[in-house]
Amino acid sequence: MPVSSLDYPVDLLARVLHANLRGPGEARVARVCTDSRQVQPGDLFIALAGENFDGHRFVSDVLQRGAVAAVVNPERMAGQRITSGSLLEVPDPLHTLGRLAAWHRNRFRVRMVAVTGSVGKTTTKDLVASVLSRQWNTLKNPGNLNAEIGLPLTLLQLRPEHEAAVVEMAMRGPGQIRYLAEIARPDVAVITYIGLSHAELLGSQDAIAAAKAEVLDYLPYGGTAVLNGNDRYFRQLAAAVPPGVQIAAFGTEDTVKDGTSGAYLGIGPRPGERAGEAVGTRFTLRLARGQSVRWAWVPLLGRHNMSNALAAAAVGQVLGVSWPRINRGLADAEISGMRMAVHRLRDGSVVLDDAYNASSPEAMIGALEVLHELEGLRKIAVLGSMLELGAESDAAHDRVGAAVARTAPTHLFTVGEGGARIAESALAAGFPEDAITTCPGNAEALAELAPRRRAGDVILVKGSRGVAMEAVVQGLRGMA
Repeated sequence: MPVSSLDYPVDLLARVLHANLRGPGEARVARVCTDSRQVQPGDLFIALAGENFDGHRFVSDVLQRGAVAAVVNPERMAGQRITSGSLLEVPDPLHTLGRLAAWHRNRFRVRMVAVTGSVGKTTTKDLVASVLSRQWNTLKNPGNLNAEIGLPLTLLQLRPEHEAAVVEMAMRGPGQIRYLAEIARPDVAVITYIGLSHAELLGSQDAIAAAKAEVLDYLPYGGTAVLNGNDRYFRQLAAAVPPGVQIAAFGTEDTVKDGTSGAYLGIGPRPGERAGEAVGTRFTLRLARGQSVRWAWVPLLGRHNMSNALAAAAVGQVLGVSWPRINRGLADAEISGMRMAVHRLRDGSVVLDDAYNASSPEAMIGALEVLHELEGLRKIAVLGSMLELGAESDAAHDRVGAAVARTAPTHLFTVGEGGARIAESALAAGFPEDAITTCPGNAEALAELAPRRRAGDVILVKGSRGVAMEAVVQGLRGMA
Protein backbone atom coordinates (compact mmCIF):
# COMPACT_ATOMS: atom_id res chain seq x y z
CA MET A 1 0.00 0.00 0.00
CA PRO A 2 1.52 3.35 -0.98
CA VAL A 3 2.24 6.06 1.53
CA SER A 4 2.59 9.76 0.87
CA SER A 5 5.16 12.44 1.68
CA LEU A 6 3.57 15.69 2.86
CA ASP A 7 4.17 18.72 5.06
CA TYR A 8 0.86 19.89 6.50
CA PRO A 9 0.12 21.06 10.06
CA VAL A 10 -2.46 18.97 11.88
CA ASP A 11 -4.74 21.94 12.60
CA LEU A 12 -4.86 22.83 8.87
CA LEU A 13 -5.95 19.29 8.02
CA ALA A 14 -8.60 19.43 10.73
CA ARG A 15 -10.08 22.54 9.08
CA VAL A 16 -9.86 21.11 5.58
CA LEU A 17 -11.46 17.83 6.61
CA HIS A 18 -14.10 19.40 8.87
CA ALA A 19 -12.77 17.21 11.65
CA ASN A 20 -13.05 17.68 15.40
CA LEU A 21 -9.47 18.09 16.62
CA ARG A 22 -8.63 16.50 19.95
CA GLY A 23 -5.10 17.32 20.99
CA PRO A 24 -2.38 19.70 19.76
CA GLY A 25 -2.45 20.99 16.19
CA GLU A 26 1.09 22.32 15.68
CA ALA A 27 2.74 19.06 14.63
CA ARG A 28 3.29 18.61 10.91
CA VAL A 29 2.16 15.58 8.97
CA ALA A 30 4.93 14.02 6.90
CA ARG A 31 2.93 11.14 5.39
CA VAL A 32 -0.49 9.53 5.26
CA CYS A 33 -0.68 5.83 6.05
CA THR A 34 -3.54 3.34 6.36
CA ASP A 35 -1.51 0.28 7.45
CA SER A 36 -0.61 0.33 11.14
CA ARG A 37 2.36 -1.96 10.47
CA GLN A 38 3.96 0.66 8.20
CA VAL A 39 3.48 3.70 10.43
CA GLN A 40 6.53 5.90 10.95
CA PRO A 41 7.13 9.01 13.11
CA GLY A 42 5.39 12.01 11.59
CA ASP A 43 2.57 10.01 9.97
CA LEU A 44 -1.13 10.75 9.85
CA PHE A 45 -2.81 7.38 10.38
CA ILE A 46 -6.22 6.83 8.76
CA ALA A 47 -8.13 4.26 10.84
CA LEU A 48 -10.10 2.32 8.22
CA ALA A 49 -12.62 -0.35 9.14
CA GLY A 50 -13.85 -3.27 7.05
CA GLU A 51 -15.55 -6.62 7.47
CA ASN A 52 -12.40 -8.34 8.73
CA PHE A 53 -10.30 -5.49 10.11
CA ASP A 54 -10.55 -2.26 12.08
CA GLY A 55 -7.67 0.19 12.21
CA HIS A 56 -9.18 1.82 15.30
CA ARG A 57 -7.80 -1.07 17.35
CA PHE A 58 -4.26 0.16 16.66
CA VAL A 59 -4.67 3.93 17.12
CA SER A 60 -3.11 4.09 20.58
CA ASP A 61 -0.18 1.96 19.42
CA VAL A 62 0.59 4.00 16.27
CA LEU A 63 0.44 7.27 18.21
CA GLN A 64 2.88 5.90 20.77
CA ARG A 65 5.19 4.88 17.89
CA GLY A 66 5.34 8.43 16.61
CA ALA A 67 2.32 9.08 14.42
CA VAL A 68 1.39 12.71 15.03
CA ALA A 69 -2.35 12.18 14.56
CA ALA A 70 -5.01 9.68 13.57
CA VAL A 71 -8.25 10.13 11.65
CA VAL A 72 -10.90 8.17 13.56
CA ASN A 73 -14.59 7.62 14.04
CA PRO A 74 -14.94 8.47 17.76
CA GLU A 75 -17.66 5.86 18.26
CA ARG A 76 -15.09 3.15 17.48
CA MET A 77 -12.56 4.48 19.99
CA ALA A 78 -14.33 3.37 23.17
CA GLY A 79 -11.93 2.10 25.81
CA GLN A 80 -8.72 3.35 24.17
CA ARG A 81 -6.52 5.64 26.26
CA ILE A 82 -4.68 8.19 24.10
CA THR A 83 -1.57 9.60 25.77
CA SER A 84 0.20 11.15 22.77
CA GLY A 85 -0.56 12.69 19.42
CA SER A 86 -3.92 14.04 18.24
CA LEU A 87 -7.19 12.69 16.97
CA LEU A 88 -9.13 14.03 13.99
CA GLU A 89 -12.66 12.83 14.65
CA VAL A 90 -14.90 12.31 11.63
CA PRO A 91 -17.98 10.19 10.85
CA ASP A 92 -16.24 8.15 8.11
CA PRO A 93 -12.43 7.87 7.89
CA LEU A 94 -12.61 6.25 4.42
CA HIS A 95 -14.58 9.17 3.00
CA THR A 96 -12.17 11.53 4.76
CA LEU A 97 -9.23 9.83 3.01
CA GLY A 98 -10.89 10.64 -0.31
CA ARG A 99 -11.60 14.21 0.76
CA LEU A 100 -7.98 14.72 1.79
CA ALA A 101 -6.73 13.31 -1.53
CA ALA A 102 -9.08 15.57 -3.51
CA TRP A 103 -7.90 18.64 -1.59
CA HIS A 104 -4.26 17.71 -2.07
CA ARG A 105 -4.74 16.98 -5.79
CA ASN A 106 -6.36 20.40 -6.30
CA ARG A 107 -3.19 22.11 -5.15
CA PHE A 108 -1.29 20.95 -8.24
CA ARG A 109 -1.49 21.82 -11.92
CA VAL A 110 -0.82 18.41 -13.40
CA ARG A 111 -1.92 16.54 -16.52
CA MET A 112 -4.27 13.95 -15.00
CA VAL A 113 -5.23 10.85 -16.97
CA ALA A 114 -7.85 8.36 -15.71
CA VAL A 115 -8.07 4.84 -17.12
CA THR A 116 -11.11 2.61 -16.66
CA GLY A 117 -12.91 -0.16 -18.55
CA SER A 118 -13.76 -3.84 -18.17
CA VAL A 119 -10.46 -5.26 -19.45
CA GLY A 120 -6.94 -3.97 -19.90
CA LYS A 121 -7.08 -1.18 -17.31
CA THR A 122 -3.79 -1.89 -15.56
CA THR A 123 -1.87 -2.68 -18.74
CA THR A 124 -3.19 0.47 -20.43
CA LYS A 125 -2.34 2.53 -17.34
CA ASP A 126 1.21 1.17 -17.42
CA LEU A 127 1.55 1.96 -21.15
CA VAL A 128 0.11 5.47 -20.80
CA ALA A 129 2.43 6.24 -17.89
CA SER A 130 5.41 4.95 -19.85
CA VAL A 131 4.54 7.16 -22.84
CA LEU A 132 4.03 10.28 -20.71
CA SER A 133 7.14 9.66 -18.63
CA ARG A 134 9.25 10.06 -21.76
CA GLN A 135 8.28 13.74 -21.72
CA TRP A 136 7.23 14.56 -18.15
CA ASN A 137 7.81 13.50 -14.57
CA THR A 138 4.83 11.15 -14.24
CA LEU A 139 3.11 9.57 -11.24
CA LYS A 140 1.03 6.40 -11.57
CA ASN A 141 -0.76 4.18 -9.10
CA PRO A 142 1.29 1.02 -8.46
CA GLY A 143 -0.14 -2.37 -9.44
CA ASN A 144 -3.91 -2.29 -9.32
CA LEU A 145 -4.36 0.06 -6.34
CA ASN A 146 -7.28 1.58 -8.15
CA ALA A 147 -10.23 1.83 -5.78
CA GLU A 148 -11.40 3.99 -2.88
CA ILE A 149 -8.24 3.39 -0.83
CA GLY A 150 -5.50 2.92 -3.42
CA LEU A 151 -6.43 5.84 -5.67
CA PRO A 152 -6.50 8.48 -2.89
CA LEU A 153 -3.20 7.20 -1.49
CA THR A 154 -1.70 7.48 -4.97
CA LEU A 155 -2.89 11.08 -5.37
CA LEU A 156 -1.42 11.94 -1.98
CA GLN A 157 1.99 11.19 -3.52
CA LEU A 158 1.67 14.15 -5.90
CA ARG A 159 4.53 16.62 -5.54
CA PRO A 160 5.40 19.94 -7.22
CA GLU A 161 7.87 18.11 -9.44
CA HIS A 162 5.13 15.95 -10.99
CA GLU A 163 3.96 17.14 -14.40
CA ALA A 164 1.58 14.27 -15.22
CA ALA A 165 -0.29 11.52 -13.39
CA VAL A 166 -2.05 8.35 -14.56
CA VAL A 167 -4.60 6.68 -12.30
CA GLU A 168 -6.54 3.50 -12.88
CA MET A 169 -10.17 3.46 -11.70
CA ALA A 170 -11.99 0.26 -10.78
CA MET A 171 -15.53 -0.30 -9.60
CA ARG A 172 -17.83 -2.82 -8.02
CA GLY A 173 -21.08 -0.93 -8.55
CA PRO A 174 -22.77 2.26 -9.75
CA GLY A 175 -21.40 5.51 -8.37
CA GLN A 176 -17.90 4.23 -7.58
CA ILE A 177 -16.26 5.58 -10.74
CA ARG A 178 -18.08 8.86 -10.08
CA TYR A 179 -16.60 8.99 -6.57
CA LEU A 180 -13.07 8.36 -7.84
CA ALA A 181 -13.44 10.88 -10.67
CA GLU A 182 -14.59 13.54 -8.20
CA ILE A 183 -11.34 13.00 -6.32
CA ALA A 184 -8.95 12.78 -9.29
CA ARG A 185 -10.54 15.36 -11.64
CA PRO A 186 -8.97 13.97 -14.82
CA ASP A 187 -8.16 16.02 -17.91
CA VAL A 188 -8.18 12.90 -20.09
CA ALA A 189 -10.27 9.77 -19.52
CA VAL A 190 -9.65 6.43 -21.26
CA ILE A 191 -12.34 3.75 -21.41
CA THR A 192 -10.60 0.63 -22.69
CA TYR A 193 -13.55 -1.66 -23.43
CA ILE A 194 -16.99 -2.47 -22.08
CA GLY A 195 -17.13 -6.19 -21.29
CA LEU A 196 -18.93 -8.42 -18.80
CA SER A 197 -16.71 -7.86 -15.77
CA HIS A 198 -18.93 -7.29 -12.70
CA ALA A 199 -22.10 -8.25 -14.58
CA GLU A 200 -23.14 -10.16 -11.45
CA LEU A 201 -23.16 -6.92 -9.47
CA LEU A 202 -24.51 -4.52 -12.09
CA GLY A 203 -26.97 -6.82 -13.84
CA SER A 204 -26.22 -6.15 -17.51
CA GLN A 205 -23.57 -4.97 -19.94
CA ASP A 206 -25.61 -1.80 -20.51
CA ALA A 207 -25.39 -1.04 -16.80
CA ILE A 208 -21.63 -1.65 -16.89
CA ALA A 209 -21.30 0.84 -19.75
CA ALA A 210 -23.32 3.44 -17.82
CA ALA A 211 -21.18 2.95 -14.72
CA LYS A 212 -17.90 3.28 -16.63
CA ALA A 213 -19.24 6.40 -18.39
CA GLU A 214 -19.48 8.20 -15.03
CA VAL A 215 -15.85 9.29 -15.47
CA LEU A 216 -16.84 11.33 -18.54
CA ASP A 217 -19.01 13.67 -16.46
CA TYR A 218 -15.92 14.99 -14.66
CA LEU A 219 -13.87 15.92 -17.71
CA PRO A 220 -13.30 19.70 -17.93
CA TYR A 221 -14.08 21.94 -20.86
CA GLY A 222 -11.26 21.27 -23.32
CA GLY A 223 -10.61 17.81 -21.85
CA THR A 224 -10.60 14.61 -23.90
CA ALA A 225 -12.40 11.27 -23.79
CA VAL A 226 -10.28 8.49 -25.35
CA LEU A 227 -12.73 5.81 -26.52
CA ASN A 228 -12.42 2.42 -28.21
CA GLY A 229 -13.77 2.64 -31.76
CA ASN A 230 -14.03 -1.16 -31.92
CA ASP A 231 -16.30 -1.31 -28.87
CA ARG A 232 -19.98 -1.73 -29.68
CA TYR A 233 -20.65 0.85 -26.94
CA PHE A 234 -18.53 3.50 -28.69
CA ARG A 235 -21.50 5.55 -29.91
CA GLN A 236 -23.28 5.32 -26.55
CA LEU A 237 -20.15 6.46 -24.71
CA ALA A 238 -19.49 9.23 -27.24
CA ALA A 239 -23.04 10.50 -26.74
CA ALA A 240 -22.38 10.73 -22.99
CA VAL A 241 -19.38 13.05 -23.44
CA PRO A 242 -20.22 16.55 -22.09
CA PRO A 243 -20.20 19.60 -24.38
CA GLY A 244 -16.78 21.14 -24.84
CA VAL A 245 -14.98 17.81 -24.31
CA GLN A 246 -13.12 16.32 -27.28
CA ILE A 247 -13.36 12.67 -28.37
CA ALA A 248 -10.26 10.77 -29.49
CA ALA A 249 -10.99 7.34 -30.95
CA PHE A 250 -8.58 4.42 -31.12
CA GLY A 251 -8.91 1.00 -32.75
CA THR A 252 -8.11 -1.12 -35.77
CA GLU A 253 -7.47 0.69 -39.04
CA ASP A 254 -10.44 -0.95 -40.74
CA THR A 255 -12.81 0.63 -38.19
CA VAL A 256 -11.22 3.86 -36.97
CA LYS A 257 -10.66 6.25 -39.85
CA ASP A 258 -10.32 9.48 -37.88
CA GLY A 259 -8.29 8.59 -34.83
CA THR A 260 -5.36 6.50 -33.64
CA SER A 261 -5.44 3.20 -35.51
CA GLY A 262 -3.31 0.15 -36.13
CA ALA A 263 -3.07 -3.21 -37.82
CA TYR A 264 -1.77 -6.33 -36.09
CA LEU A 265 1.47 -7.70 -37.57
CA GLY A 266 2.05 -10.60 -35.17
CA ILE A 267 4.29 -11.71 -32.35
CA GLY A 268 8.03 -11.27 -32.60
CA PRO A 269 11.17 -9.79 -31.07
CA ARG A 270 11.74 -6.09 -30.66
CA PRO A 271 12.89 -4.54 -33.96
CA GLY A 272 16.65 -4.81 -34.22
CA GLU A 273 16.89 -7.76 -31.83
CA ARG A 274 17.40 -11.43 -32.66
CA ALA A 275 14.69 -14.07 -32.43
CA GLY A 276 14.72 -15.61 -28.98
CA GLU A 277 15.14 -12.30 -27.26
CA ALA A 278 12.22 -10.55 -25.56
CA VAL A 279 9.04 -11.17 -27.53
CA GLY A 280 6.16 -8.79 -27.97
CA THR A 281 3.54 -7.57 -30.42
CA ARG A 282 4.33 -5.75 -33.65
CA PHE A 283 1.74 -3.52 -35.29
CA THR A 284 1.32 -0.56 -37.57
CA LEU A 285 0.39 2.71 -35.93
CA ARG A 286 -1.26 5.72 -37.51
CA LEU A 287 -1.72 8.63 -35.18
CA ALA A 288 -4.73 10.89 -35.63
CA ARG A 289 -4.72 14.01 -37.82
CA GLY A 290 -3.60 12.24 -40.98
CA GLN A 291 -0.08 11.29 -39.97
CA SER A 292 1.69 8.57 -41.92
CA VAL A 293 1.71 4.90 -40.96
CA ARG A 294 4.53 3.91 -38.65
CA TRP A 295 5.59 0.65 -37.05
CA ALA A 296 5.47 0.00 -33.31
CA TRP A 297 6.18 -2.76 -30.78
CA VAL A 298 5.11 -3.44 -27.21
CA PRO A 299 6.54 -6.02 -24.77
CA LEU A 300 3.14 -7.73 -24.57
CA LEU A 301 1.53 -10.51 -26.55
CA GLY A 302 -1.64 -10.44 -28.63
CA ARG A 303 -4.11 -8.34 -30.57
CA HIS A 304 -5.87 -7.24 -27.39
CA ASN A 305 -2.64 -5.68 -26.16
CA MET A 306 -2.29 -3.81 -29.44
CA SER A 307 -5.59 -2.16 -28.49
CA ASN A 308 -4.15 -1.13 -25.12
CA ALA A 309 -1.09 0.29 -26.87
CA LEU A 310 -3.25 2.25 -29.31
CA ALA A 311 -5.10 3.79 -26.37
CA ALA A 312 -1.79 4.86 -24.83
CA ALA A 313 -0.59 6.31 -28.12
CA ALA A 314 -3.84 8.25 -28.43
CA VAL A 315 -3.34 9.76 -24.96
CA GLY A 316 0.21 10.69 -25.86
CA GLN A 317 -0.89 12.51 -28.97
CA VAL A 318 -3.75 14.28 -27.18
CA LEU A 319 -1.28 15.67 -24.64
CA GLY A 320 1.37 16.58 -27.19
CA VAL A 321 3.95 13.83 -26.81
CA SER A 322 6.13 13.48 -29.92
CA TRP A 323 6.05 10.32 -32.05
CA PRO A 324 9.60 9.18 -31.11
CA ARG A 325 8.71 9.44 -27.44
CA ILE A 326 5.40 7.62 -27.92
CA ASN A 327 7.23 4.84 -29.75
CA ARG A 328 9.92 4.58 -27.06
CA GLY A 329 7.36 4.69 -24.28
CA LEU A 330 5.42 1.77 -25.74
CA ALA A 331 8.52 -0.33 -26.39
CA ASP A 332 10.14 0.28 -22.99
CA ALA A 333 7.02 -0.03 -20.84
CA GLU A 334 7.23 -1.94 -17.57
CA ILE A 335 4.03 -3.95 -17.16
CA SER A 336 2.49 -5.05 -13.85
CA GLY A 337 2.94 -8.74 -13.08
CA MET A 338 0.84 -11.77 -14.09
CA ARG A 339 -0.39 -10.08 -17.28
CA MET A 340 0.79 -12.31 -20.13
CA ALA A 341 4.25 -12.47 -18.56
CA VAL A 342 6.60 -14.89 -20.33
CA HIS A 343 8.54 -17.28 -18.08
CA ARG A 344 11.20 -19.35 -19.87
CA LEU A 345 11.95 -22.53 -17.94
CA ARG A 346 15.31 -24.29 -17.83
CA ASP A 347 14.12 -27.17 -19.99
CA GLY A 348 13.13 -24.85 -22.83
CA SER A 349 9.40 -24.76 -22.12
CA VAL A 350 7.54 -21.47 -21.75
CA VAL A 351 4.81 -20.46 -19.30
CA LEU A 352 2.47 -17.64 -20.31
CA ASP A 353 1.48 -16.18 -16.96
CA ASP A 354 -1.84 -14.39 -17.47
CA ALA A 355 -3.07 -15.46 -14.06
CA TYR A 356 -3.92 -12.06 -12.65
CA ASN A 357 -7.48 -12.01 -13.94
CA ALA A 358 -9.97 -13.27 -16.48
CA SER A 359 -12.82 -10.84 -16.06
CA SER A 360 -14.41 -11.39 -19.45
CA PRO A 361 -14.54 -13.94 -22.27
CA GLU A 362 -12.76 -11.43 -24.54
CA ALA A 363 -9.66 -11.52 -22.32
CA MET A 364 -9.70 -15.32 -22.17
CA ILE A 365 -10.18 -15.66 -25.93
CA GLY A 366 -7.39 -13.15 -26.57
CA ALA A 367 -5.02 -15.27 -24.47
CA LEU A 368 -6.00 -18.42 -26.38
CA GLU A 369 -5.26 -16.65 -29.67
CA VAL A 370 -1.81 -15.74 -28.39
CA LEU A 371 -1.18 -19.38 -27.45
CA HIS A 372 -2.32 -20.46 -30.92
CA GLU A 373 0.10 -18.04 -32.59
CA LEU A 374 3.21 -18.95 -30.61
CA GLU A 375 5.60 -21.65 -31.75
CA GLY A 376 6.18 -24.60 -29.45
CA LEU A 377 6.41 -28.37 -29.26
CA ARG A 378 2.91 -28.54 -27.79
CA LYS A 379 0.46 -25.88 -26.66
CA ILE A 380 -1.33 -26.42 -23.37
CA ALA A 381 -4.11 -24.23 -21.98
CA VAL A 382 -4.81 -24.21 -18.23
CA LEU A 383 -8.01 -22.22 -17.78
CA GLY A 384 -9.93 -21.39 -14.63
CA SER A 385 -13.37 -20.03 -13.89
CA MET A 386 -14.43 -16.51 -14.84
CA LEU A 387 -16.16 -15.03 -11.80
CA GLU A 388 -18.72 -12.25 -11.19
CA LEU A 389 -20.45 -12.66 -14.56
CA GLY A 390 -23.91 -13.26 -13.12
CA ALA A 391 -26.56 -14.41 -15.59
CA GLU A 392 -24.03 -14.12 -18.41
CA SER A 393 -21.70 -16.69 -16.87
CA ASP A 394 -22.77 -19.80 -18.79
CA ALA A 395 -22.82 -18.03 -22.15
CA ALA A 396 -19.42 -16.47 -21.46
CA HIS A 397 -17.83 -19.80 -20.56
CA ASP A 398 -19.45 -21.36 -23.63
CA ARG A 399 -17.80 -18.72 -25.84
CA VAL A 400 -14.42 -19.59 -24.36
CA GLY A 401 -15.06 -23.30 -24.92
CA ALA A 402 -15.82 -22.64 -28.57
CA ALA A 403 -12.60 -20.61 -28.80
CA VAL A 404 -10.66 -23.56 -27.36
CA ALA A 405 -11.99 -25.75 -30.17
CA ARG A 406 -11.16 -23.07 -32.74
CA THR A 407 -7.61 -22.36 -31.52
CA ALA A 408 -6.96 -26.08 -30.90
CA PRO A 409 -4.34 -26.34 -28.14
CA THR A 410 -2.76 -29.75 -27.70
CA HIS A 411 -4.43 -30.22 -24.31
CA LEU A 412 -6.92 -28.34 -22.15
CA PHE A 413 -6.78 -28.41 -18.35
CA THR A 414 -9.58 -26.63 -16.51
CA VAL A 415 -10.01 -25.51 -12.91
CA GLY A 416 -13.28 -25.02 -11.02
CA GLU A 417 -16.94 -25.08 -12.02
CA GLY A 418 -16.54 -22.42 -14.68
CA GLY A 419 -13.56 -24.28 -16.06
CA ALA A 420 -15.68 -27.45 -16.29
CA ARG A 421 -18.23 -25.47 -18.31
CA ILE A 422 -15.44 -24.40 -20.68
CA ALA A 423 -14.46 -28.05 -21.09
CA GLU A 424 -18.05 -29.10 -21.84
CA SER A 425 -18.43 -26.37 -24.44
CA ALA A 426 -15.09 -27.19 -26.05
CA LEU A 427 -16.15 -30.82 -26.32
CA ALA A 428 -19.50 -29.80 -27.85
CA ALA A 429 -17.63 -27.64 -30.38
CA GLY A 430 -15.53 -30.61 -31.53
CA PHE A 431 -12.47 -30.50 -29.27
CA PRO A 432 -11.30 -34.09 -28.60
CA GLU A 433 -12.36 -35.59 -25.28
CA ASP A 434 -9.01 -37.26 -24.68
CA ALA A 435 -7.36 -33.82 -24.78
CA ILE A 436 -9.43 -32.49 -21.85
CA THR A 437 -8.68 -32.79 -18.14
CA THR A 438 -11.04 -31.13 -15.64
CA CYS A 439 -9.84 -30.43 -12.12
CA PRO A 440 -11.59 -29.05 -9.03
CA GLY A 441 -8.66 -26.86 -7.98
CA ASN A 442 -5.17 -25.62 -8.76
CA ALA A 443 -3.36 -28.35 -6.82
CA GLU A 444 -5.14 -31.06 -8.80
CA ALA A 445 -4.44 -29.27 -12.10
CA LEU A 446 -0.75 -29.06 -11.25
CA ALA A 447 -0.66 -32.74 -10.25
CA GLU A 448 -2.32 -33.74 -13.53
CA LEU A 449 -0.11 -31.49 -15.63
CA ALA A 450 3.25 -32.34 -14.03
CA PRO A 451 3.72 -35.85 -15.48
CA ARG A 452 2.42 -34.81 -18.92
CA ARG A 453 4.45 -31.69 -19.59
CA ARG A 454 7.43 -31.91 -21.93
CA ALA A 455 10.46 -29.77 -22.65
CA GLY A 456 9.53 -27.23 -25.30
CA ASP A 457 5.86 -26.94 -24.34
CA VAL A 458 4.11 -23.57 -24.28
CA ILE A 459 1.67 -23.45 -21.34
CA LEU A 460 -0.96 -20.73 -20.91
CA VAL A 461 -2.34 -20.18 -17.38
CA LYS A 462 -5.36 -17.89 -17.00
CA GLY A 463 -8.31 -17.50 -14.65
CA SER A 464 -10.16 -15.01 -12.48
CA ARG A 465 -8.36 -13.41 -9.54
CA GLY A 466 -10.52 -15.38 -7.11
CA VAL A 467 -9.22 -18.67 -8.54
CA ALA A 468 -5.59 -17.71 -7.66
CA MET A 469 -4.04 -19.54 -10.59
CA GLU A 470 -0.62 -18.06 -9.92
CA ALA A 471 -0.25 -21.20 -7.78
CA VAL A 472 -0.12 -23.22 -11.02
CA VAL A 473 2.48 -20.85 -12.48
CA GLN A 474 4.62 -21.06 -9.35
CA GLY A 475 4.38 -24.84 -9.36
CA LEU A 476 5.44 -25.08 -13.00
CA ARG A 477 8.36 -22.73 -12.48
CA GLY A 478 9.51 -24.87 -9.57
CA MET A 479 9.51 -28.06 -11.63
CA ALA A 480 11.91 -27.22 -14.43
